[in-house]
Amino acid sequence: MAHFFDDGPTAPNAPSPQRPVEFDALADLFLGEDDAPALRLTSEPSPPPIATAPAPAPPKAPSHAASGEHVVEALILGHLPVLAGAWAAQHARCLADESARPVALARFTSSTASLQLMGPRDALDDTEDSETLDDAAQRVASCAPAWCLRVEAPSELDLAASERVTRVTLLSGADEAAVVAAYRTLKGICELSADDAGPALAVRIMGADDETAAEAEEKIRRVAKAFLDRELEFLPPSKQIHAGTGRTLFRGDHETGYDEFLAGLPAGAPASEPSSPAIAEESADDTSLAERIGLAPLALRCPTAPTIEFARDDAGRLHLLGLGADSAEDLLAAEGWARTNATVVLAAAGLAPDTDLVVRVLTDTPARDRRLLDARFRVDLLREVRVGDDTAWCCVPLNTDD
Repeated sequence: MAHFFDDGPTAPNAPSPQRPVEFDALADLFLGEDDAPALRLTSEPSPPPIATAPAPAPPKAPSHAASGEHVVEALILGHLPVLAGAWAAQHARCLADESARPVALARFTSSTASLQLMGPRDALDDTEDSETLDDAAQRVASCAPAWCLRVEAPSELDLAASERVTRVTLLSGADEAAVVAAYRTLKGICELSADDAGPALAVRIMGADDETAAEAEEKIRRVAKAFLDRELEFLPPSKQIHAGTGRTLFRGDHETGYDEFLAGLPAGAPASEPSSPAIAEESADDTSLAERIGLAPLALRCPTAPTIEFARDDAGRLHLLGLGADSAEDLLAAEGWARTNATVVLAAAGLAPDTDLVVRVLTDTPARDRRLLDARFRVDLLREVRVGDDTAWCCVPLNTDD
């Protein structure tokens, strides 16, 4: 499997192991209690205590893109749990779920690029793979109102400073190191623009439960309002990486970089309306694949394929679940990892050492994924059905009698 990014457990904005004294002071200042004493970040003598501090200036309102126009989002990866890159795709899936519209995710290195389309399943049925990135972008432009761009860490601030960017979104963990790193990153972004003409700023907390995420949001909001003079938009947190509908339209060499690609993105509103207006009226179903097919989800994740779900059934078997043909490579990687570490994996799942392993592809587009029917995977049709006013998930095996 090709990897365009080196996404280790530590993201570029994470604090270094040996922090200077000034950084410790910064952490105490911004993460301490509201009545913590003021600290100075210089070697000068401290001034006499001040009885009262002046109230901070009113925060400047973010500059949003015109209603109905394309949103071009610069994605900044902060201090995130596990593999940072996997959270970029999760964020794009969240945007698609929240808007019920397709979202394009473009990723760039110095010489390679990829373009994925996330969104409602019926919006992806007519998409086709492209031989070039530009061709893929033209196909996506007619249906995707939001574009997320991710570049390598040294280029993130340059991307955020682009006039074509309408929003800068920081993905951050919720622990104290992540919150401190988030402040430093937001400060750097704010310094790119001296007035309120800069892009809107948003933050999404990843990998934490709602209570922990809310605490992290409050810390970041407080220091942003007091010290950065900017209002932040906090997007709904995402507790875990989950599988979702999406398709890779292009992946390969791309020498011109993201600047030319960014310049060619559409500035007006998307040409097409949502392919199925009824989808926008329905609430997004955030249940896991395992829950949709009646299995018990497990908290296990393969480090190199975090989108693959692990689950167990009533018969004591371990299931690996992927969505669509695009998950085939990750399923193979997760299966290899599970078999290599079988003793630990099965113990963590509470299963017997001799348990069976079932590798499954769930698809809602069987015609497109029919090539998998003769492969080693078990393939099931997964569809949401409506009965009266109620909805339910229906799972039908396609290449097995089980």
